[in-house]
Amino acid sequence: MSEQILIQILEEIKTEQKKTNERLNSIEAFVSDIPLIRQAVLETREDVKQLEVVQRHLLTEHHTFAHHFNVIDKQLVDHAIEIDKLKNR
Repeated sequence: MSEQILIQILEEIKTEQKKTNERLNSIEAFVSDIPLIRQAVLETREDVKQLEVVQRHLLTEHHTFAHHFNVIDKQLVDHAIEIDKLKNR
């Protein structure tokens, strides 16, 4: 092989090596963000769990208040009936 061809091959290898290094640097930049992304996901998951607990608590309170309201409403109707009976005596 001639020296010119060897020099050309060497230049192509250097060019490909630069491209490979650039790609590697780009990949390393993306990979370096993975721990931060993981931490954000874990924190968000914990926040969602806490919100679910609060939501269940509020739902339970809602059912309790609805039950009390129904009991009071029934008592009011019963009292209204009793009042009408007393008026009509």
